[in-house]
Amino acid sequence: MVSVNFIMVGYLKQFNPSVDGFLKGYFEIWPIENKNEEKNWYYSRKRVKRNGNNELCCKWVKQKLHVYFNHSNNSEQTYKTVWTGSEYDSGAYGATLVKKMTNTPFPFPKSINTLRDCLRAVLKKKDAIVLDYFAGSGTTGHAVLELNNENDDSKISFILCTNNENNICSEICYPRLRKAIKGYKGKDGDKLNGLGGQIKYFKTDFVDAKPTDKNKKALVDKSTEMLCLKEDCFSKVKNGNHYAIFGNNANKYFGIVYDDDGIDAFKKEVKKLNKKTVVYVFSLDDSAREEEFADIEKLVELKPIPAVILNVYRRIFK
Repeated sequence: MVSVNFIMVGYLKQFNPSVDGFLKGYFEIWPIENKNEEKNWYYSRKRVKRNGNNELCCKWVKQKLHVYFNHSNNSEQTYKTVWTGSEYDSGAYGATLVKKMTNTPFPFPKSINTLRDCLRAVLKKKDAIVLDYFAGSGTTGHAVLELNNENDDSKISFILCTNNENNICSEICYPRLRKAIKGYKGKDGDKLNGLGGQIKYFKTDFVDAKPTDKNKKALVDKSTEMLCLKEDCFSKVKNGNHYAIFGNNANKYFGIVYDDDGIDAFKKEVKKLNKKTVVYVFSLDDSAREEEFADIEKLVELKPIPAVILNVYRRIFK
């Protein structure tokens, strides 16, 4: 690369090549290709103005100066419009891989490398959440696991949704992701190490609003699962008659108090735990119960039960 002063003609309105002395120490560059056909600049005026001083470079190629952006200083990586590498082959890295992991053929799965590079191109946060409403064979989730495995600082999560048509979730997507996390042994005897991580599998269902004991138990169970998902805590730390406490490997804790009878017992457990704990309290009235936790306010963070859950709870338990 040659260090030179240059002007991208067409971006500087004040530039007048006829003025003597203005071009001293500068090279004039027009957007003209090798066949001498005039084109447009690839980089927008806005980008040149924003990043030009730090990233815009030029080099001599066949006695002509070519302008380009240098991405060595943590700027955005560019991607070609068409990806043609063998790693994007949906046969070898899609169908063959899925069958190897699930022993079940699946039509037209995408290459895991395609999904991985798509995510790499758009994800800006190391703790991003990727949502795929059409989970298919689970390639998106598998790609996220690979990205996290590449970088210890990466904590990307994924949420996959499917209608389980032809048992696609229970027989292909979920088993594949479990094997990707834990590792597996192929039919040919080769053992592949797991990528690490965790996965939870939930099914949507309806809870009848009739005030029966069966419906009350069903609502409590389903509500608990949803709040565990919301707080990303699934390991049960303590389970009482009227409350439960959960935690995760990031030393985070949250608790659910299912009725007023569980408040005192719950508070005792929080004091023993001596960790900041997020608390959800089910209530038939609109009280947030702050006064009940005033004596341990430094150990708890009260959060409201989501309205969609609380409304059904009140209908069943009243």
